[in-house]
Amino acid sequence: MKLILFLLTFSFSIYSAEIKLVLDRPTAFTGEVIGADVENYSGPVLKEEKVGDTLYILQLNEARADLVFLKKPSVNTLPLNETDHLIWNPIEITEVQVPDQAILNVQDFDLKSKVWVLYLLIGFLILSGAVWYYLKKIKPRNILKKEKAEIKRRLFAASDLEEISKVWREKHTYIDTFSFIEDDFNKFEVTFYKYGFKPQLTEDEKKEILKSYKNFLDNIRGGNFGV
Repeated sequence: MKLILFLLTFSFSIYSAEIKLVLDRPTAFTGEVIGADVENYSGPVLKEEKVGDTLYILQLNEARADLVFLKKPSVNTLPLNETDHLIWNPIEITEVQVPDQAILNVQDFDLKSKVWVLYLLIGFLILSGAVWYYLKKIKPRNILKKEKAEIKRRLFAASDLEEISKVWREKHTYIDTFSFIEDDFNKFEVTFYKYGFKPQLTEDEKKEILKSYKNFLDNIRGGNFGV
C-alpha cells in the first residue's frame, strides 16, 4: 500500500508543474491589469481564460503574463488545470466593484491605442497635405489674382497724359499679364508714337492720345482678365 501511494505521489510530481508568476508590483485593485514574468511554463499560449472565480488570464506565454484579479485571493496559488498550478509572490489586492464586462483586455487596449495613433497620423498627413496644397497652389493663385486685379486697376485708372505715359512705359507688364490686349495696345501705341514724344503737345494732340487710349480701353473692356 505504501508503495502504491509513493508511486502515485511520484507520478503526480512528474506530470504536475508549478508555474511561478513574478508580479510586476506588490499592490493592485480588482479589475486592474497587472503584468508578471513567467517561470517554468512551456505550455500553449493562453488568452482570455478564467481561473476559478479569482483570476482572469488575459494572456500567458512562456515569458510574460497579463492578469486580472477578480477578487482578493485567500492564498497565493491556484490550479491552472488538472496537472499544473499557478503560484505568485505576495500581493495586496484591494477589492473594488468591477462588472465582468469591464475587464480590460490589454491587447485590445494596445490595438485601440495604435488605432488612435494611426488616426492621429492620418489626420496629421491630411492637414499637412491641405497646408501644402494651400501654400503651393491656392495661396500663389490668390496672390496672382490680387496682382492681376491691381494691374487691371492701374490700366483702367489712367486718365491723364502722365498716367497714360506710365502705362506705355510698363507695356510689357500689362501684355505679359493680359496677352489678349496686345493687338489693341499696339493700335493705341501708333497714336502715342505719333504725338507722345514731342517736346510740346497742343491740346488737340493731347486729346488725340486720350481718345486713342479710351478707345483701347473700350475695346478690351469685358475681356478675360482672370480677376
